[in-house]
Amino acid sequence: VAAVMHTGLGEALHRRFADGDEFSGHCYRAAVTRVEKDHRPQMIDRAAAIAERFLRAGAEIVVVSNSSPEKLTTWFRHAGISGIRVRGHAAKFELDGSPEIRTIAGRPVRLDRPRYRAALLEERPDFVMGDVFSLDLALPASLGIETVLIENPYTPEWSRQAVAATPGARRVSSVE
Repeated sequence: VAAVMHTGLGEALHRRFADGDEFSGHCYRAAVTRVEKDHRPQMIDRAAAIAERFLRAGAEIVVVSNSSPEKLTTWFRHAGISGIRVRGHAAKFELDGSPEIRTIAGRPVRLDRPRYRAALLEERPDFVMGDVFSLDLALPASLGIETVLIENPYTPEWSRQAVAATPGARRVSSVE
């Protein structure tokens, strides 16, 4: 991979950001803000019926997300969903720089996600569902929590392989 650096750009970045992790977090938040501005809230089809079925069965649903709680509660309200507890600003993308990396399905996956780890340890979920193995599921799986990969048309093959190689992990194409 070749990098093209504008003269003085590196110095400017170092003045503004403590390190690459802080810079990548800034880029992530800026991209999310732009997407949220350009797209109205949407939930998957039948989300309210699916949530209602889980809640009727006695499940406590806690959504742990990088998004703000306000954004998520607006989306749920828009979809007619109530009874879900929201923990926003999970910062799953924030890394602490520790060498906590596991090779899963031939890929290095970072597990040093301190805010997400704290949320998982506090919530102590029976299982975690997510659509991104490395971001949503690798850390809970490493803590011995059952994980469920929700596949979509863009799920990479390595994620399917990672689920197959991870004890307590499975994959579904729908949560219905």
